[in-house]
Amino acid sequence: MVTLAIAVLAAGVNRLRAWRAVAFVAISGLLAMIANWIRIVIVIYAGDAYGMQTYLVAVEHKTLGNVIFGVLLVAVFLLARRYAHRQPGLRHTQQPDEAGPAATGGAWRLLPTGVLLVITFAMGRGMAATHAPGLPPGPLPIATGGWQGPLPGAPAWAPHYSGAVGERRAAYVSGSGRVEVYVNTYGEQKQGQELIQYANTLLAPGAWHRAWPHTTRTLAAQPPLAAFEARGEDGSVWLLAYVYDVGGRRTPASALAQFYYGLQSLRHPAPSGVVALAVRCGADCGAAQALARTFWDDMSAQMLGMMPAAGTDR
Repeated sequence: MVTLAIAVLAAGVNRLRAWRAVAFVAISGLLAMIANWIRIVIVIYAGDAYGMQTYLVAVEHKTLGNVIFGVLLVAVFLLARRYAHRQPGLRHTQQPDEAGPAATGGAWRLLPTGVLLVITFAMGRGMAATHAPGLPPGPLPIATGGWQGPLPGAPAWAPHYSGAVGERRAAYVSGSGRVEVYVNTYGEQKQGQELIQYANTLLAPGAWHRAWPHTTRTLAAQPPLAAFEARGEDGSVWLLAYVYDVGGRRTPASALAQFYYGLQSLRHPAPSGVVALAVRCGADCGAAQALARTFWDDMSAQMLGMMPAAGTDR
């Protein structure tokens, strides 16, 4: 993101025209991705070669990233100058004093636009701070019909999510079986407090792992619910199902959840969270899938109603 912003600035400073400017910015973005890949590969290789005891893994790798980023910026500036020198019809040897009053007036005409952008950005950040939601999930729904609950959740399944505003765990039972439920919420997301990050997992506690090959299936389309099989620390097989809620938009795709949050945070941070289910499988997970699907058909409205964006009754 920083590289793209600097590339746009460099394109303006070097007066790159139309498609030449677009191509330069696109290439700068590609160079930024490549630089980041180089950083990641170096850290992974160092960790693998030295048993995760190298400085880049055991202490920090931000310095390496900053060095690579510095080299990247030098490459972007050099690329901008190269594009400018190859641009036909532009006098690059022209001195500022030779530009004339028209050029000076053009620069001054950009001042109101710059001031307006600064004010708009400041107001947007002020609105974000004012409307940053930080509500925990609502109370667990009480079921007294075909489902009974909430009951205490099983210790064998306890998802781990860092920095959540609040979490709820419970279980619901019917004549067909038992469904474990986990719900959390996030307010304004920042480093260490993000719904989608590598430290967050439904595979907890202990040495949980997904069944191989990794297969994610759709249990329900509306509201969406995705599911996969995993093996618990004690060797038992479970069916885990989940959906992300970001400002009222539901998706089982982590990339879409990040996109929704980024899009909505242009105005103000959107409340978000995850609703997850777990059902212990028997001989196979077919019965567990049917049980989870039945629970979702009966209780999805109540489960999703726990999210801060579900309505104004919170």
